[in-house]
Order: sequence, then structure tokens, then C-alpha cells
Amino acid sequence: MKSLKLLLASMAVAAHFVAPATLGQTYPAKPVQLVVPSQPGGGLDVVARLFAAFVEPRLGQPVIVENKAGAQTLLGNKYVANAAPDGYHLLFTTPSTPFPALYKKPGINVPEQLEFISMVLRAPQIVAVNAKYGSLQDLAKASKGQKKLIFASYGSVLHLQSLLLNEALGIDARALRFSSSQDAAKAVAAGDADYLLASAATLKPWQKLGSLRPVAVTTNTRSDEMPELPSLKEAGVAAEDMTIWMGLYAPKGTPRAIVDRLNAEVRAFASDNKAAQTMRSLGFSPYPTTPEAFRSYYMAEQKSLVDAADKFGVERQ
Repeated sequence: MKSLKLLLASMAVAAHFVAPATLGQTYPAKPVQLVVPSQPGGGLDVVARLFAAFVEPRLGQPVIVENKAGAQTLLGNKYVANAAPDGYHLLFTTPSTPFPALYKKPGINVPEQLEFISMVLRAPQIVAVNAKYGSLQDLAKASKGQKKLIFASYGSVLHLQSLLLNEALGIDARALRFSSSQDAAKAVAAGDADYLLASAATLKPWQKLGSLRPVAVTTNTRSDEMPELPSLKEAGVAAEDMTIWMGLYAPKGTPRAIVDRLNAEVRAFASDNKAAQTMRSLGFSPYPTTPEAFRSYYMAEQKSLVDAADKFGVERQ
């Protein structure tokens, strides 16, 4: 009996050390849901589907992209945060909603309810204007006349960044809010708004039609992916870099072995020549990170966005 107890104890200790590695090797055993908290067709959705198509054969299970748009990405974020922490419900998102900057009680605390897996990419935003304008300076000149400019806003990060850009340009403008990047770009193309900040993927269809014009990137150096566009500094705008990123999360409590497996998949995706080329064609730079670096970046950015919301008197709902 004593020998049996000793054997069972030894097996339990061995299982403690072997189980995490085994879990990472056997995951996934069924289809994986990849939640995108935005409408189909935007830059986030395009990259999420590219990622899903890349990792599906590597994981050996279907990776099903599901769009859960609503409440400034809050709906999709909360859905994954409340899912089982087993690696079968993942969130592919952007920082489009700095929840503490906008909501008194947002109903989600990202660092407390989600596991940071990896950033996937980052990029400058593009300042795009209605085709009647030729540059950022044209916008500034127009604002000095009788007309009050209108900027199209569809996400809180973009809204706050637009306010920072307005301040740097000395523009007096009001926001016209939309539920998606596509609708915001359509409004600028139609002349219902004067300008917006958006990704290259969002702007591409309207740019081809000639109804809106990209005039600058929102960083102080030119983008390798969009070298034809001037930087903020070259455009005569004194402002800090304003970037966008995309990242992968899982519910809090997801085993570290699964987090590490998914982190490795993001790194493989970012280093794949075909995937990287497609991302760069959309204006994005692959940017994989460790889970810890992702969390640190997120926390620092959230603080700066909350500070901006306070500065411009953004009322929390």
C-alpha cells in the first residue's frame, strides 16, 4: 500500500510538470473562434481573416472568424472576456476603444479580464481629405475662413487622435460620428465631412475612385509602407506620433502553454513573406511581441488616451 501511494504521488508530480507542455502540443482539439469586434470589410477584419487563413492549417483545426460589432468594440471584447479560458475563443482587435477614457462603468477591465498574447502589427494612421483639398495646409486655410470643418469619427482612439491633430493644426472642427470606418470614409468621399484618420485598407476603395485624397501619415517620419506620403513633420505639424495597432487576446486564465503556442503562431505569421507582404500592401508593419511587452505597451497607451480625454473634456458615458 505504501508503495502504491508513493507511485501515485510520483505520478502526480510528473503530471504537474508534463501537463503544460502536453497541453500546448495537443491544442487545439476542436475549431477555434476568432472574434473581430468590427464590421466586415475594414482593415481589422481583413487582417484577422488573413491571420485565420494562415494559422488554420498550422493548428490543424478550423479557425472561424466571427464579427461581433457594436458599442465601439465593447460587445466583442466582453464576449471573449466572458468566454471559457480554454483557448477556443480569441479576440483580434485594435485599441479603438480606450474604455476608461470613455465610460464611467465600461463593464470590462482589459488587463483583468483578458490575456495578452501578442501584438500583430502596427502602423501610422493616414490623414485623408475630401478631394477638393490638396494638403493639410488647405484644411488649415479653410478653417480660418467662415466654414467650420467636419471630421469623420468612428472610433474613440481615432476621435482623440483627431482632436490632437486639430489642436496641432489650429483647426476648429466638429465631429460627425459613424459606426464604422467604411461609413466614415464614405462620408468624406461624398463631401459630407472634410477629413478623417483611417488605415490604408479602409481608404483604398475611395482613393481609387478619386473622391478622397491621403495627404499625410500620422508619424514624424515617413512610413516604409507608404513612402509617398509626407510625415507630420514634413507637413509642418508639430505633434507626437499617432499610431494604430492590432493584437491577439484570450480570456483571462487561459493556460500559459496555450498563450505561448498562439504567440508562436503570431510570430510565424509576421515572419511569413507572403503574409508580411500583404500587410505592408495595406500600410501595416508586422510587429509581434511577447505577452509581457504587449501588456506594457497597452497600459502606457491607455494612460495617454485617458489624459487626452481629460484634456479635451470628453464626457464619460
